[in-house]
Amino acid sequence: MIKFQNYFKIISLLLIVLIIMAAVILSKFGNDEDRIAAGIGFLISYLNALAGFAIISRGYRQSLNKFMAYFYGGMIFRFLLIFVTLFVLIVGFEMPVAALLLSLCVSYFIFLGLEVYIIYKNAELNS
Repeated sequence: MIKFQNYFKIISLLLIVLIIMAAVILSKFGNDEDRIAAGIGFLISYLNALAGFAIISRGYRQSLNKFMAYFYGGMIFRFLLIFVTLFVLIVGFEMPVAALLLSLCVSYFIFLGLEVYIIYKNAELNS
């Protein structure tokens, strides 16, 4: 099984690369509010990916039915948490929607791809 330390290193490196790329793009086309919103979008996605790894790691030690419950339950819980957080940020704090959602979506799918790859690798190692 892939250890949390290794996952943390990989995902942190990806986060740094994403932030650098966004900083370059937003330095030409964005303002300070857009940069803050993009950073918050990346942070939400990063914390979501860490939580996902923790939930899935816990599920690996369980039976298949419990693993599926952890997997789907964790996915629903994380999705609802992201939705509520976005609602508060957009409605309550009036964050720039485009920068926030674009950074969140891009990083979410990159981290999700990594999560699926790790599930695949761990399944391969356990069989």
